[in-house]
Amino acid sequence: MKGIRWLIALSALALAACGDDSIQSPDFSPELDHIEVTPATGEVAAGDTIQLTATGFFTRQPGVEGLDSGTIDADWSVDDSDIASVDDDGLVTGLSRGQVTVTASQDGESATAVITVLSPLLVELVFEPSEVEVPVGAEQTVTVLGIYAGSEEPRELTDGTTVTWTSGNVTRATVDPNIGNPTTVTGVTTGGTTLTATATNTTEGTTVTGMVGVTVTDAALVGVTAIEPDEATIGVGLSQQFTAIGTYSDGNTAEIPDEQLDWSSEDEDVATVDAEGLASGIGEGETAITATLQPAVSPGIADEDRSASASLTVTPDQCTSRFLKSNGASVLAETGPNLLLCLGCLVDDEINVIDDDFDNFANMIIPVGLLQGYTEITVSAAEGTEFAAGGVPGFIISRPANALLSAELVSQLTVTTLLDGEEQQTTNEITPLRLTLLGLLGDEQQVLVTLPEPAAEPYDALRLRFSSGLLSALATTNVYSACATTDIVAEEDEEETP
Repeated sequence: MKGIRWLIALSALALAACGDDSIQSPDFSPELDHIEVTPATGEVAAGDTIQLTATGFFTRQPGVEGLDSGTIDADWSVDDSDIASVDDDGLVTGLSRGQVTVTASQDGESATAVITVLSPLLVELVFEPSEVEVPVGAEQTVTVLGIYAGSEEPRELTDGTTVTWTSGNVTRATVDPNIGNPTTVTGVTTGGTTLTATATNTTEGTTVTGMVGVTVTDAALVGVTAIEPDEATIGVGLSQQFTAIGTYSDGNTAEIPDEQLDWSSEDEDVATVDAEGLASGIGEGETAITATLQPAVSPGIADEDRSASASLTVTPDQCTSRFLKSNGASVLAETGPNLLLCLGCLVDDEINVIDDDFDNFANMIIPVGLLQGYTEITVSAAEGTEFAAGGVPGFIISRPANALLSAELVSQLTVTTLLDGEEQQTTNEITPLRLTLLGLLGDEQQVLVTLPEPAAEPYDALRLRFSSGLLSALATTNVYSACATTDIVAEEDEEETP
C-alpha cells in the first residue's frame, strides 16, 4: 500500500511539472522534505478513538518553487503504550488517563502529535441480563456495562468506577456483594422487585444510576436426588412402584412429576418399568431401575445430576395369584369371642393385606387372650370370582423382629377357605398348617402358611385366624398378603413344620 501511494505521489509531481510548461529533467525524483501530523494535538476518552493523518511534503524539480504535498502511509508509534495505542493507519485508541506523543515516520523524516487521554464520560448503564429471572433459593449473576459519550456501544466500566447495588425488596430478592461488579441476586420469595445500580467515577466525580426488573419464580429443580425405595424385592409377575425425588433450589426435596422423567430398566428380561415408574417382575434376577430427566427439563443441570437409580431384585413368587384391592378384593377384620377372652385384641391396618405394596402389612394383636380369644382377617375375591379346587391358598406372615416363628405359633393360626360365606376346608390340630420359609424382610422372617394339601372344594374367600390358646400375652402377627393360589406344591426344597 505504501509503495502504491508513493507512486501516486510521484505521478502527481510529474504531471504538475508538465502543467507549468517547465522542462522536466528525466533524472529528477521528488524527495520527502518533511512530515506534518494533523491534528497536532487532541483529546480522546479512554476506550474511544481519534484518527490522525500524516501529510508528506515533497521537493519539486529545479526551478519550480514550493513543495508538493499528499497523504502518506507513515510508520506510527506511541511513547507510552499503557496510555494509548496506534494502528498502521494512524487510528489512536485511548487506554487510560494520561498523555502520549504519537509519531509518524518515513524516510528519515518524522512528525508528532500530542494526544491527551481523558476518563470517559459515562452517560448510561446497561444490564446483563436485561431482565433478571431467578427461582426461589437460586442465584443469578448480574453485570452492569456503561455507554459513554460519543459511543452507542456498551462496554466494561472504566477503572475508578465503583458500582453500588440495592434491592427494591429484600424480602423478595437479595443482592451480594452490595459494592462491586458483577453482583449476585438470590431469590427469596416469589414475585417481582427491582435492582438498582449506581456507578460513581471517583476520578471525575460523576454518578449514573440504572434499574433492572427482577422476577422471582418458584423453586427450580437442581438435580435428581434418589429413587424411593432405593432397594426393593418383588416376585415374578408382581409390581413395585418407584418414585423419583428431586432437590430444588430452595433446599427442599420433593417428588418429581413422572411427565418430566424417562424411566428405564437395565435388564428388561428381569423387569420392565412404565412411564409412571411402576416396575413389573418378568424373570428372576437383579436390575437397576433408573429415572432420568427429559432433555427439555432444566437443561442447565449437569449430566451427573440428571438421573438416579434403584436396585430391584425379582424372585420366584410363591403367590401365583393374590387377593388385591385393585382387582376388586375386600378385607374384613374381626376379634372374639368377647372382650373378656381377648382383652385389647385388634387388627390394625387390615387394608394393607390387599394393597399393591407387598412391604405393607396388617397387625393381628393379642395383648391378653384367654381360652381361644382370637383376631381374624377374611379376604374375599371380587364378586363373581371363584377359585377352582386344586389350588393351595395361604397367607404371607411374619413375627416382629427377634420373635421367630415356631410350631407353637403355628398351632395358634388356622387357614380356612370359604365359598359364599360357608367354610369349605380348614386347618386344625389334625390337619396342621404348611409352613414355607420365604427369607428375610429386614429383621422379620417371612413365611407362607397354607393348607397342607390342595383345596378339595372351590372357594372365593380365605380367612386367617390368630387365636390365643389357653393364654397369650403381647402376641403379634404381621400379615402381608393373601394368596389365592401358590406354587409351593412344586417346591422340593421348602422347609415345613413337623
